[in-house]
Amino acid sequence: MISINWIIDLIDNIPYILSFVIPGYIFLSTYYWVSFVDPKNFNNLIIKSVAASYILGIVFDFILKKAKIIILPDQRIILLTIIGLLLGVILGELCHSTAFNNLLLKLHIYRTTNDDFWMDIFKDNTWVRVFLKDGKSYLGLYKYGQSNKDEPIIALTMYQKLDEEANVIIDNSNNPKELIVLNTKDFDRIEIVYS
Repeated sequence: MISINWIIDLIDNIPYILSFVIPGYIFLSTYYWVSFVDPKNFNNLIIKSVAASYILGIVFDFILKKAKIIILPDQRIILLTIIGLLLGVILGELCHSTAFNNLLLKLHIYRTTNDDFWMDIFKDNTWVRVFLKDGKSYLGLYKYGQSNKDEPIIALTMYQKLDEEANVIIDNSNNPKELIVLNTKDFDRIEIVYS
């Protein structure tokens, strides 16, 4: 008869094994989501999750030891998962912020942290004039954009549609609730004005 004790031991240890994956997985998944990382770049996520969980655990245990705080193992996993979630959001926002990119420039590191070219171009309160291939154009305030695409779809609010001579055909410049969605593959060029 075949012994299945090893299977029972494995099942009993699944929560312990997952404790080496879940906090790092939550951290990385949150960071990737906040940072608009293309899901195709999620290579080796489990291995990265184990490494991230290990680092989170060491730092967390060091802080607890210095503060002389004792917690139960189940509480440790829950707290590490919550910390991983919060750190993912904070680091995702911080690393892709304009302030952090400006800091890199001041340190003479001429690289952006954004994978997407369009995220560096379009900022909040950016006025965009989009010239279509037929000569007409749209002038509006950038509202939304598709990330990680060579030719993203963008949405403009408070827009005007202009003909070839820049005469207004459609005027929604006073209506912030009116949006137009445009595909950048149909553009001839884009002019951007930062406020």
